[in-house]
Amino acid sequence: MCLLTFIQEYATPTYEHLKNSAANNPDGFGYAIHDRTRIITNSGLNADKIIAEFFEQREKYQGVALFHSRITTHGGTTVDNCHPFRLGNDQLSVVGHNGMLPIKERNGKSDTRIFAEELFPAWGGASTLNSKKARKKLAKFAAGSKLVFLSANPAVQNDYTIINENLGTWDGDIWWSNNSYKYGRSTYTYSGSGMYTSGWSQSAWTDVTPIDKNGYDSELVQDCTYIDENGEEVWGELWKCSSCGHTEYVCEANVNEAELCPECDTCWFCHNDRMLCSCLWTPPTNTPTDWFDEARIAQKYQDDTQRALSVGNYDSTYDYY
Repeated sequence: MCLLTFIQEYATPTYEHLKNSAANNPDGFGYAIHDRTRIITNSGLNADKIIAEFFEQREKYQGVALFHSRITTHGGTTVDNCHPFRLGNDQLSVVGHNGMLPIKERNGKSDTRIFAEELFPAWGGASTLNSKKARKKLAKFAAGSKLVFLSANPAVQNDYTIINENLGTWDGDIWWSNNSYKYGRSTYTYSGSGMYTSGWSQSAWTDVTPIDKNGYDSELVQDCTYIDENGEEVWGELWKCSSCGHTEYVCEANVNEAELCPECDTCWFCHNDRMLCSCLWTPPTNTPTDWFDEARIAQKYQDDTQRALSVGNYDSTYDYY
């Protein structure tokens, strides 16, 4: 599920590391560089071309930057689904993502593309990142995932924002969302340790297709992904409830409905009781079912963000979310 790289100003990753990233995440590539009043960005399906172009641009522009190599999990393997993405109509802000967001793919669009082009702008756009409370809410929404935002928008306080930074690793002035940049494909494999663990190690290549598993709550998730008789990867996981210990098999057929433990009503994601959970929200009655996924999340996030902004105390230990 991709490798997302954040690069501090005046730093540059090695050619070998970006080549390894592309070899292990081969379904699309892109970069963005902050140049004070604009964001220089491009993406494509040819790794050699995009990497060479990035190094060419990096010689000219030394602001903070990001690079992304993709493995297709949602949406098609197309240039349009390559990261980074502009945030709606904001030409001065972009986002890259590593992981899976709780967004249903639609019309060939990936979950991240829908988030960037539709959801996040509806939540308030890049200026929302100025609020610590809003960033905490976004980290909860993207639990297990990592997001890097770059913005030259004057309304945004910081040139960059990393969401769930602790799930990645700093190597000098460069942050990597997992360690698939370290090894070439011939010596690199996925260990199968679960949805929220890094899962990558240096060993002999196997027939199992590698998938990044994100470094989060590994003791509660067991990977059950396998290759079927047609050579197709079938994703699945065994989730263990943090409260009662109940285990539930989750796959593509039921993952969008997996919200609470059926035994004790504990949230799978924030581990709070249903009455204390802020991850869930029930839409109004008589609401069309196709409105439920994206619109309900966008509306709830926007309402909660405005409530936090009205309080104004973003550093308080009291969390309105």
